[in-house]
Amino acid sequence: MSNFISISSADLSLSGMVGLAVGIDYGLFIISRYRQEFKEGYDRQTTLRRAMMIAGKSVVFAGSTVIVALLAMSALGIQFLTVMGICGALSVLTAVLMALTFIPATLVLLGKHGTGEKRNRLFGKLSALNQDKGYGKLVTKYKGFLAIVAVAGLLVAAFPATKINLGLPDDGVQSTKLTARRAYDLMAEGYGKGNSATLVVLVKTSDASKAALAEKKTD
Repeated sequence: MSNFISISSADLSLSGMVGLAVGIDYGLFIISRYRQEFKEGYDRQTTLRRAMMIAGKSVVFAGSTVIVALLAMSALGIQFLTVMGICGALSVLTAVLMALTFIPATLVLLGKHGTGEKRNRLFGKLSALNQDKGYGKLVTKYKGFLAIVAVAGLLVAAFPATKINLGLPDDGVQSTKLTARRAYDLMAEGYGKGNSATLVVLVKTSDASKAALAEKKTD
């Protein structure tokens, strides 16, 4: 893609994180459905076919919505957001294709490990613990209390937003070990804080002033 558009390192990092997130989600979705269908008594081939018919369609639909949402960033008309959306969309597309091809192939190769017949000892103990006490039962039993705790946690997490200062970052937010920060502090000490900020001036002019300014630019 770099032959056609400029891609920054931030775009690569974002696409990697997005692809990793949706890739894990789609992969676990198919594996969970595969094991669920196997417990119904189907053979492995039928189980895999049913899992891909049900979970596979959901993966395609979910991936398509995310791709459309990322490509919609181009509607803003901002170039770096457009490139960011394109890179993220390609990453999600790759994750969908991997979930529809690599995951089923891996499940076939895993055999009993893929179906859950041969369990890991540690995971087996955790699964038995979940079945005995039931995490879902705990949540439904104390739903009111847990809802209050969740809302309280969100409020605590959102409280710092009340003290947020909006604006573009400058060298003043960097580490004091960097020379750019030291230079910023010297400039602020000598000329006052805000000396490096962008100066925006709004001027109301008459038509004659506009004509004189246009004539000066032409000269």
